[in-house]
Amino acid sequence: MKALSAGMLLFSVVALTACSAQPVVVEPELPPNLLATKTTYRGTLPCADCAGIQNTLVLYQNEKGEPSRYQLMQKYIGGEALTVIERGDWQTRQDTLGQIIVLSPNDPDASQQYLHNAANAIELLGRDGKPAESGLNYTLMKAD
Repeated sequence: MKALSAGMLLFSVVALTACSAQPVVVEPELPPNLLATKTTYRGTLPCADCAGIQNTLVLYQNEKGEPSRYQLMQKYIGGEALTVIERGDWQTRQDTLGQIIVLSPNDPDASQQYLHNAANAIELLGRDGKPAESGLNYTLMKAD
């Protein structure tokens, strides 16, 4: 009986407090398929008019291990501090170079391609789908 009374008292206090409390903002949950697995790559890529671009690319896979969504955060170093975040779909395809990761495959103007050239690294490819011939480092290393 004492436990029941204590429970009723606790319920009353919570109910009365809830009426006077500020509204709580609930963040929307990510769809379950985005929470299955993710792989993160990081690296600083060359920049023509700044010291470099810090890239963090997160590739999400669904519960079946298939490509799902991505998030690419690019932070420009030096000069005007600018951070750009891009989100979209991704997929993979086989090429004569090996496995290619394609970001935004349905939008050719925004699409980026990466060569999965090592177990723990990917390399940004040019618009022509080939590695850069400049000799500069366009590699992102696996961070997970």
